[in-house]
Order: sequence, then structure tokens, then C-alpha cells
Amino acid sequence: MSWELREQTNNAELALNWKESGISVSTPKRRGYGRELIERALPYQLQARTQLEFAHNGVRCEIVVPIRLESHNE
Repeated sequence: MSWELREQTNNAELALNWKESGISVSTPKRRGYGRELIERALPYQLQARTQLEFAHNGVRCEIVVPIRLESHNE
């Protein structure tokens, strides 16, 4: 798993990338709680962009959440 803070002029994003490889995976026929959370709840609750991919050799997930950075004036 890795993450990065993407700062832009007026906004910022936190990007989380998770990858599992070396396992045999096919696209599940039903949606479990974890998949519902990633694909529906996070975009709805946090305005996140999500991408979940199932491949023959693993799973990849990216979650990008907008965040607000506060400046500290001293």
C-alpha cells in the first residue's frame, strides 16, 4: 500500500493505492460490504474517486479523497 498527498493551488487530495498480486482472482459475482464501501459509500460520504480492478493475477484499488489544508500563520 502506498499513499501520496497531491497539492494543487486551491485544493489537495490524498491518494491511497493498494495492490495485491500473485493470487488468482476473478471478478466476484456479488458485492460484499468492502466493495460497497469502496465503490459507493466513499464517493457518497467523502466525495472520493475510487477505482477497483480485479485481474487474473491480483487486485488493485485506488481511492482519492479531497482534503482541505489549513495554513498556519505565525
